[in-house]
Order: sequence, then C-alpha cells, then structure tokens
Amino acid sequence: LSAPLFLCGLMAMAGAGLIWKAVSSHDESKTTRLFCCSAVCNAVAALVVMLPSLYYPGVAAVVAAGMAPIHVYFLAIVAGHIAIKVSDADSGDEDVNRAAHVYEILYQGYCAASRVELCLSVGSFSVFLLLWVYALDFLRNLASILLFKPRYDASG
Repeated sequence: LSAPLFLCGLMAMAGAGLIWKAVSSHDESKTTRLFCCSAVCNAVAALVVMLPSLYYPGVAAVVAAGMAPIHVYFLAIVAGHIAIKVSDADSGDEDVNRAAHVYEILYQGYCAASRVELCLSVGSFSVFLLLWVYALDFLRNLASILLFKPRYDASG
C-alpha cells in the first residue's frame, strides 16, 4: 500500500516542478503546455490515491468496531500491566509467571491493535484530504490554462 502513496509523492513533485517551470517561463504556449502537463500529473495522482481512499475508511471502521469492546476494559488492562511491573510479579513461581506472561501478551496485543486503529483512522483522513488537494490543484491548473492565461506581449 505504500507504493501508491510513493507514486503520489513523485507525481506531486513532478507537478510542482512543472508549475515552477511554467511560472518562470516567458513563453505563452510553453506555459500553457506545462500547466496542462501538471494537470495530467494531478489527475494520475488522484487516480492512484483513489484506491487507498476507498480502502482505508472501511478497514478503519472494522478495526474500530472490533476494538470497541476492548476499549471498555482499557483501565483494567493498564492497571494489570502496571501492577505486574510494580510488584515484579513475573519473577515469582511458575503459575504466577505464566499469568503475568499472559497478561503482558494481552497488554501488548491491545497496544498493537490500538495503534493500528489510530494509524488507519489518521491514514484514512489523510488520504481523503490528499485526494481533495489533488482535485483542487487540478481545477487550479485548468483555471490557469483556460481563464488566467498570461499575456506576455502586453507587458514587456
């Protein structure tokens, strides 16, 4: 899933470079052509980012629904983890060690699942926002091509 996001970053850099060339160019046809190429880069990047933007919210919702019952026991899990660490319960006899080990695995599983839920929810919002940035930049490029053409011959 990181390959599409890497490609989106490359397309954004290419689009920014094309806009820089278009702004610094003093040729009307070259400026329009470079803005057009930047719009194509934005359209391709938006299509590439569509896959994660459709996939992330559903996965984030499933993980959040699965984590809801576990979040109820959050205080008990954290209190047990702290009690085991403070009391040094994992250095007692074999049954206590086994119980402490099971509780430690439960705590680590909760932390991992909670981090996955956080990453998916932040990632889904970020990918959705990135999609809209590409769409708005595409529209800006179209406006630069069609509505706000530079007039290099009017002002020297």
